[in-house]
This record gives sequence, C-alpha cells and structure tokens, in this order.
Amino acid sequence: MKPARSSRSIRAQLAVFDIDRTTVKWQGNNKDVTIIGEIGLPSGVDYSELSPTATALLEIANITVAPTTTYNFNTSGNNDQKWKYTNNAGPVTKFEIDWDGARFKFADCFPIDLKSTFITSSETVLEVKYQRNQLGGPVVININGQATINIDANGYLTSTAPYEIDKPRKAATVTLPFPLQDSSVITISGGVSKAISVGEYLRGSVGRFRIDSKIDGAMFPNGKNTMPRTLDLSVTIGTEHYPGADHLSASELDIQGNNWKFND
Repeated sequence: MKPARSSRSIRAQLAVFDIDRTTVKWQGNNKDVTIIGEIGLPSGVDYSELSPTATALLEIANITVAPTTTYNFNTSGNNDQKWKYTNNAGPVTKFEIDWDGARFKFADCFPIDLKSTFITSSETVLEVKYQRNQLGGPVVININGQATINIDANGYLTSTAPYEIDKPRKAATVTLPFPLQDSSVITISGGVSKAISVGEYLRGSVGRFRIDSKIDGAMFPNGKNTMPRTLDLSVTIGTEHYPGADHLSASELDIQGNNWKFND
C-alpha cells in the first residue's frame, strides 16, 4: 500500500482528488506527462451546477512546468457530464473530466490481469499485466470484437490499438479507442482461455480526470535522474474554484527505463 498523501486544507475543497496513475516520459526534447485520477465535488454540490471551467498547476521536482491557467471545457455526453479541453500548443494539451467515470479490474487468480482507471465516452486506458511462464503458449485477447491484444510464445505483446510496453514481456498499456461498457465481453484464447463479462468487474466512480502535458526538456538536464523525484498537481473547479491537490514522492514514482511511473 502506498503511503498516505496529504492534501491542502482549504475551505470547501474537493471531496476527492487523488492521482491513480502517472507517467513522465523523459525521452526527446519535449517530455510527455500523463496524469489520471479520481475527482469528487464537495458534499451537496453537483457538477451540473457548475460552469465547465477549471484551473490547474503542475510542478515536477518543485519546478513549475504548467503554471496556473484557466481551462474552459467543451461538454458532451448525457447531461453534459463529460468535460474536455484540448490545445496542441500546450503545455497542457488535454484536460478531461468525466463526472460519471468508471473503473474496471479483472484479476481472479488468472495469469493475465486487466485494469483500467480511465474510461470515457471515447476511450479506455487498459493496463495489461501477465505472467508469461504461466500462459502455456500464444494468447489472443479480443476486446469486444473491436480490438485485439496478442502475446506471442515468447511473451512479446502487440495490439491492434495503440500501446506502450511498460515492462517487456510483463506489462503494457493499451489505449482502446472506445469505452468498456456493461455489455462488453473480453475473450481470451490460446494458451489460456477465459470469457470475461466486463459488467461483472466494472465499478462506478465519483469521477475521473486526465491531464496530458508537454514540458520543456531543457528545464531538466538530468532527465530521469532529476531530483527531487516529485510531482505536484493542484486544481480548482468551476467559477467557485473548489480546490484539490495531490503530491507524489520519490517512494511512489518508480524509474522504469526512461520514465517515471506511478500506479496506485
């Protein structure tokens, strides 16, 4: 279990603001940062009462990489529950909030674990972990007939959807261009087999947020060895500026290859 993280004690603060997953990619001139987490409004406040606007401040190693900026969202979905901001110029290139977010987690003593802490109306960030020595041969993971993930006899993973290898022959993150839903079915075949009814493992959440950012690599000449290895994110929501903040320390941010990684 990760150590407890303190939040700033501010009147009428967000009921929930926790980072669940973070990746800081140190390759190249511009460094990519992805932060995914859970968000909830103060007791008695509904998102429909708010103007779709927010501010965010991102700091890495105590250096401000995305200064406090106001983001005005486009809204979509049932009752405008999905807020989205995009700007390729950055430093924050994407800021999304889904006020009816969901989580998915399948383990069940099976050699393949599937987990998502970010499901929106248009995509699912799916984390795949597997024990290749227990697979018994090549495996195909069919995601509702819309995408496939393939693990060969040597444990190497590929997918028809965009993916990143987190740990070679052990773990990857696949970005599915569609949401997992109650009716979705995941069929695993090959060395091991399993039919997974997604609805049995899908859980509602207070809300989900995602922030993508590009930062200037010149600010961090030591790259992945930058010290202190910390990340701080603070936000305010609506014109009422309901605040929330979270902090990741060196004990939570692992160095994996050229990346910093955190996965709650």
